[in-house]
Amino acid sequence: MLSESLALQALALHLAGPAHRLGGFTRPAFRGFLIMAPQLHLAEHAFALQLFLERFQRLIDIIVTNNDLHLAAFSSHRIAAAGPSRVANKRRPGMASAVRARRYNTCRPLAKAFSSAYVGRMAILKIARMGHPVLLQKAAPVDDPTAPEIRRLIADMMETMLDAPGVGLAAPQVHVSLRLFVYRVPAARGGDDAEDAPLAPSVLINPEIEPLDDDIRLRWEGCLSIPGLRGAVARPWRIRYRGLDGEGAPVERIAAGLHAGVVQHETDHLDGILYPMRMSDFRLFGFDEELTRAAEQTS
Repeated sequence: MLSESLALQALALHLAGPAHRLGGFTRPAFRGFLIMAPQLHLAEHAFALQLFLERFQRLIDIIVTNNDLHLAAFSSHRIAAAGPSRVANKRRPGMASAVRARRYNTCRPLAKAFSSAYVGRMAILKIARMGHPVLLQKAAPVDDPTAPEIRRLIADMMETMLDAPGVGLAAPQVHVSLRLFVYRVPAARGGDDAEDAPLAPSVLINPEIEPLDDDIRLRWEGCLSIPGLRGAVARPWRIRYRGLDGEGAPVERIAAGLHAGVVQHETDHLDGILYPMRMSDFRLFGFDEELTRAAEQTS
């Protein structure tokens, strides 16, 4: 792994100089330069480079534009150490769609708040899907929420959650078995109840959950690790939860509805539990398209 990382670093350094000198000529050549595990996808005119890089197809999943080759040279050793992930260097505002630009603009100040030492672009991480053993492990507590690697992880998880888009993402879902998750309650899905009001993207570290009463309700849940499916899960409607934020400060809230459901769902991930394991009636489990079609036909 290390030797492959060093070889990739050397290649990026070799290409960075010529790409910079050629300027606009290289822009179409390197735009969309994509290495995606387990296959490589490159522009047709970069076929020779594809052949050279085929040995790295299981090492890294990264999007690089011609202006980012130099950055890739210095970050490749981090990528190798972090395990399977996709590092997506954001395009300049003029190249991004309006929707993606809004997501990036929402996440960028949050990431800076979590990591004042972080300089550069955030990463879109690869999400583990059901079947990967990391999703079945009990995650380890976070010893130091303010450690640079934790701050970077939180910023990258925020970016990944917003890009998906999702309302929650736990560290095991990005192949890191630590007890932390990011979450939010979008304005369109928040309720009138103050305990289920919209919530800006937040982080919770080493969470603890306490049901507040015996009110158990079925609620439909999806999961970024089980794409395309939904199921009805019985959960406490109101909870109190505690933990730490990205600065290591205590967090304690009472939550209901979607807010409570998201916190419980993401905490389950930290204990190696996927929502189908909580289900008691698998008639209420299926593909999004089929469930939506069935609901439309009965309405």
